[in-house]
Amino acid sequence: MDLDRWNGEACTSGTGNKNDTNVVELELVGTHIRIAQDAHSQNCGTTCWDASLVLAKYIERNLSSSLVGKCVVELGSGISGLPGMACALLGASHVLLTDIDGPVLDLLRTNVARNVSTAHVSINGSGLHSRLTRTPAVAELRWGAEPDIDGVCESLPADIDYVLSADCVYNEAAVGKLAGTIKRLLERRGKRTTKVLVCNEYRSDSVRIERVDIARHCSTLLDITRHCWT
Repeated sequence: MDLDRWNGEACTSGTGNKNDTNVVELELVGTHIRIAQDAHSQNCGTTCWDASLVLAKYIERNLSSSLVGKCVVELGSGISGLPGMACALLGASHVLLTDIDGPVLDLLRTNVARNVSTAHVSINGSGLHSRLTRTPAVAELRWGAEPDIDGVCESLPADIDYVLSADCVYNEAAVGKLAGTIKRLLERRGKRTTKVLVCNEYRSDSVRIERVDIARHCSTLLDITRHCWT
């Protein structure tokens, strides 16, 4: 798939000053989204990466009638949580966006409040085509940390229907932790119909989510990567 097709649906604005916080703008489920990012940070989590946009648009185009009333958990949401935002705008009853604490979660909370809070949508009228019923929740989840996994599982009002992951792994060391966290979430709060959607920009054959243990606990483990980056 031609990446320019996806990039053409979003634009980045900024002054070019290294102290400037850039803004990524796009239309998602009939809603104008403005994502604040710090592209000059040394933290890769403070940038809105292409795979997040790709997965969000995949969800908008392919799952528009499948998300009403569903429970969704996004791992490694970064500062945008765009895939989770898409699910919330399509009517998911509970969306939990997760990442490590610090500047990443701070910016994520800001972007949620500015774009997909029920108060924001009702005030600015930009989401007239959306089915947003509840503001997405934001929580810390360190991969492999059992206290964090336990906290997330206990906070969910229902078992998980969708697990999302967009451009979360850059090296082999992170793959096992991400796969292990998905497996634990599915063991604790998954069900046979749970779907796991993964989208990563291709960087290396060695950086792939291991499928075997995860696939045993869900109905679908869909690697969007192959559909959108080849």
